[in-house]
Amino acid sequence: MTTEDILFDGKGSLKAYSSTLLMMGIFSIVTVGIGLLITIPMFIKIWLEVKTTHYKISSKRIQIEKGLLSTTINSLELWRIKDLKYQRNLFEKLTDGCTLSLMTQDVSTPDLNLKGFTANEGRTLFDKLQNAVSNARRSNGTISLTS
Repeated sequence: MTTEDILFDGKGSLKAYSSTLLMMGIFSIVTVGIGLLITIPMFIKIWLEVKTTHYKISSKRIQIEKGLLSTTINSLELWRIKDLKYQRNLFEKLTDGCTLSLMTQDVSTPDLNLKGFTANEGRTLFDKLQNAVSNARRSNGTISLTS
């Protein structure tokens, strides 16, 4: 049995959401404060999402623990990942964020987005995940059929 190497263990960063926070701030200024009625709840939602989501990504699986008052842990075996994308939209490029998008064979989570990473963290994790997914598929004997 091979060992399980930890690729990432921690929470995302508010810095990765700085584009959204910047736009919320501009919206509040332009609307002369009335926008605060919208932006404050949005900020709280983003802050809670970052603070209550814990990623544990290893060479074998991804575990996402979420929750404030109750906790849910979702686990995805790496061999179930069909495709992996590193994405940065315009706002993420302006403020150093990224999204890792996974297309999986998992019934409960066919599409999974990992958010809250800075561009450098995300790119490093993307490269590590690509290798780990290939190794996991190889060791599990998984083959890919294309049409």
